[in-house]
Amino acid sequence: TVAFTATASSVRVQQVSFAGNVTLSGTGGVYFTMCQSGAISITKSGAGYLEMNTCDFSSATSMPMSAGVTVVNTSKLAAVAVSGTAAVSLNNCIQVVAPSASAGTLLVNNCYVYATTAAGTALTTSGTATIVIQNSTCFDPSNNLTKITLGGAAYTLTDVVFNQPASTISGTNANFTPWFDTINLINALAVANGGTGATNASGARTNLQTNLIP
Repeated sequence: TVAFTATASSVRVQQVSFAGNVTLSGTGGVYFTMCQSGAISITKSGAGYLEMNTCDFSSATSMPMSAGVTVVNTSKLAAVAVSGTAAVSLNNCIQVVAPSASAGTLLVNNCYVYATTAAGTALTTSGTATIVIQNSTCFDPSNNLTKITLGGAAYTLTDVVFNQPASTISGTNANFTPWFDTINLINALAVANGGTGATNASGARTNLQTNLIP
């Protein structure tokens, strides 16, 4: 096991392949750049800052994160599990396999999120977790669109591509509303009603006029 326990200073690790489990329990900052691993666990329980840049941890068997801030950029990950007071941000990742959150905060921005089985669940939240997903797509291993389960305390979806009819969305919409100057549509606009169905284009247009246009 490689243990990061620093309480003050920052540690920078570059181009390292981890063969054993990794634990991060300190309050100091840890920066991984172009690192990779085999089938290991990467556990973050400390309050320190963790940053991963261009890493491949897609073979990891578990990545529990229960404290501190973690920022991941342009990397491959597997089995990220957010809990406790952790705040985790996944950005521009080309492969994120079956992330979950039971507490804390998870941001998924411009990522490809994968389920582990055909027609499986790509992403799951529960408990008191808050999740923000934007500009992301959810696939199963055959690259078919697949479902998500959002049962946590709050969620926000912005430009997310997934199998909506098969999904379960029972949390509270956090109403983090995006704004646009202009929207151009190739086809008709459909509005989902609380995740249970969709109106036709005429009904959607009426809804927009009623609620958005002064």
